[in-house]
Amino acid sequence: AEKNIKFTGEVDDAELEKLYAGARALIQPSDEDFGLAVAEALLYGTPAIAYGEGAVREIIKPGVTGEFFHAQVPEVLADGVHRFIEKEGQYREEEMKETATRFSSGVFQESFEKIVGSISFH
Repeated sequence: AEKNIKFTGEVDDAELEKLYAGARALIQPSDEDFGLAVAEALLYGTPAIAYGEGAVREIIKPGVTGEFFHAQVPEVLADGVHRFIEKEGQYREEEMKETATRFSSGVFQESFEKIVGSISFH
C-alpha cells in the first residue's frame, strides 16, 4: 500500500470515531447486507465510496453523501474515487448525519414499538 494508506486492524470505539471523523471518505468495496460501516462514516460527516449493491443503495445518495462504483475491479473503483475527488467539498455533512440517524437504536426502537403496538391480538 502507498504511504497514505494505513491498515489499523482492530481498534477501540474512541479510535474508530477519530478515524471516521478524520477520513476524507470511506471505501466500502463489498456487497453488504446492511452497510453499517457506511452508516457509521456518514454519522461523522464522512462520505462513502461504495460498491453499488445491497443495502448501501438505501444509504448513499450519489453526489450528496457519497459515490457508487458498480464492479469490483480496480479500474471501476478508481473511477468512483475520481468522481469523489471531483466533488470533494460538495458533499452535504448535514444530510450525511441525518441519513445515519435513520439507523440509530432510538429510531429502531421507536419504529419497532409502533409496529408491535399496531398488531391486534385476537
